[in-house]
Amino acid sequence: MIRLSTLALILIMLSSCSNSSSHKSTTAEDEKTNKQKKNDVEKSQIAPEQPKASVVQKTQLETVANNRKKVICKFVQEERILEIVPLENDQGCQLIYTKYNESSEKARANSDISVCHSVLNKIKANIETYGFDCTTVK
Repeated sequence: MIRLSTLALILIMLSSCSNSSSHKSTTAEDEKTNKQKKNDVEKSQIAPEQPKASVVQKTQLETVANNRKKVICKFVQEERILEIVPLENDQGCQLIYTKYNESSEKARANSDISVCHSVLNKIKANIETYGFDCTTVK
């Protein structure tokens, strides 16, 4: 029993020695990593020169404005609204259909805006067959 206790005590002492040496090497690695992170933060705090508005940027804004489309269809006292809304990335679109003051998404495209226009035209044509008069509003 004494031998077993002594053996257990020796193993505990050896494991604590090995943990402290590995802790020292980990601490040195942590210091290197922290220095690298500090350098990265300092570099990122330097404000890059802001680009001037270009013709391309103005054209993109005009394109987004042109991709918005709203069609209002009326028949007696009923109204249907079809609206193409550009997505946040300014490359895609979403087609919203409103009927009885409830809106739902009927189409979405992440890059090809013509998809929304195509679906809008199909829905508009279908609505017009039921006697609705549709007008485009910008």
